[in-house]
Amino acid sequence: MKKILIIMVLLLNACAENIEKDKNTLTVAVPIEATGLFPYKANDPHSSRVHILLFDTLIARDTNGNFEPSLATSWKYISPTILEVDIRTNVFFHNGDPLTLEDVQFSYECILATPNLSHTVGPILKTEITKDNKFRVILKEPYAPLIHLLAYAAFKIVNKEYVLSNEVEIAQKPMGTGPYKLKTWNRGQNIILEKNENYWDTPAHIQEINLRTVNDPVARAIALESGDVDISYDIEGSDKDRIIDNPNLVLAQREIPRVEYIAMNIGKGDNPLWKDKRGRQAFAYALDLQGIVNSVLFGMGKVGNSLLSPVVNGYDTELPLRDRDIAKSKQLLADMGIKDPTMNIWVREGVSQKVGEVIQANLAEVGIKATLEIVEYARFLEGIAQGEHDVFILNWSTITGDADYGLNNLLNSASWGSKGNRSFYSNPEIDKLLAQGRTTLDLEKRKMIYQKIQEIAYDDVPYIPVYYTVLGVGMDKSVKGFEFDIFSDYPLNKVYFEK
Repeated sequence: MKKILIIMVLLLNACAENIEKDKNTLTVAVPIEATGLFPYKANDPHSSRVHILLFDTLIARDTNGNFEPSLATSWKYISPTILEVDIRTNVFFHNGDPLTLEDVQFSYECILATPNLSHTVGPILKTEITKDNKFRVILKEPYAPLIHLLAYAAFKIVNKEYVLSNEVEIAQKPMGTGPYKLKTWNRGQNIILEKNENYWDTPAHIQEINLRTVNDPVARAIALESGDVDISYDIEGSDKDRIIDNPNLVLAQREIPRVEYIAMNIGKGDNPLWKDKRGRQAFAYALDLQGIVNSVLFGMGKVGNSLLSPVVNGYDTELPLRDRDIAKSKQLLADMGIKDPTMNIWVREGVSQKVGEVIQANLAEVGIKATLEIVEYARFLEGIAQGEHDVFILNWSTITGDADYGLNNLLNSASWGSKGNRSFYSNPEIDKLLAQGRTTLDLEKRKMIYQKIQEIAYDDVPYIPVYYTVLGVGMDKSVKGFEFDIFSDYPLNKVYFEK
């Protein structure tokens, strides 16, 4: 099969030399189709990559995660619990309606009322429009990560009147202020966007973007090599070297704030290994994490040591990596006196299953029998939220870029279940520190608080961080201006073809 694929690639590459590029259309292979185009109802990463081209947030981020003005021209705290924002004028939605303060307030009212977003905005009491035409966010108490929320990809600004009059079809017919607007959506095939000629910022370079759904990673790589697409998202490690070695292609790689982790059912499970931190430590010391990165990811990842990625504000740079130590793992198990330890690990098909297979082999070396159970994704999420698992492998993205989102959701005893803490872990000291981190405005003090939390978690092992995700985006060498956002959102309006 591999030989057939290679022959196909060679033939397609030969044909590609004669293909004349359409410089007015950028064709992009995406792994998963957007689930919807209304940002509050579909905030998964694949939908977000489309939303960033259709909508704007109040505050934006540059490619390094630094804050910069977008629909807000400036912002300032007028008290520890009131943030005042100046809104940009002469901004228009795709249908020609001017952006108003009422649109901004309506957008935030929607966010506050949306179940899958409301847990992130708990500290927000309300919003208001002042007499001198400013927008205010009023907090219940000081909340340090607020600016991170205003720049969060899901907090897009929508057109109030349009949403109210198109509620039924809003997910298929978006109306934003972004650099592109929807032209057509052929379900299961592609989404075509066209340039917004009246964009408030620098207009896009390319007239149309064709976002073509190509689920299979090998097929995405082949489509890129053949010249059938100009950009291919989420290139896997197994295709990395072939693209790097192709003189007609470029591979951009970047670490994003996502950690693949192992969770043990501490609070609801009955496995005696998880009731004592020595059992959890024994599990951690048994694992060859670098081996997982090398054999499963082909080097497209970094060994993890914290639930926060190094690109997240608050990551503890002093935290050591936990090297594999088989002797220590065996000793910890012996000290516990548990005979014939076992565990059942829930995985999903694909990379998760492959990671599980390596872990299974690692554990066998220290005398732990692990069985893998492949669970369909929807059932997987339902089961781990209810605590039906013994162990599972999943990932978490700190999508705001601030430590509070990553640590509070995964470690807070108030976040058990679907909110994020699916280890059902509880530690009063961590709960107290998390509350302090949210309300402490001094950056250095916050850093010390989150450092302490990570140190406690490193020793207590409520989760085992496995690796930090490195995303790869392949592109034709004629594509210029591509920017790799650390949150895996790609502002394609800055892309152009080399002349």
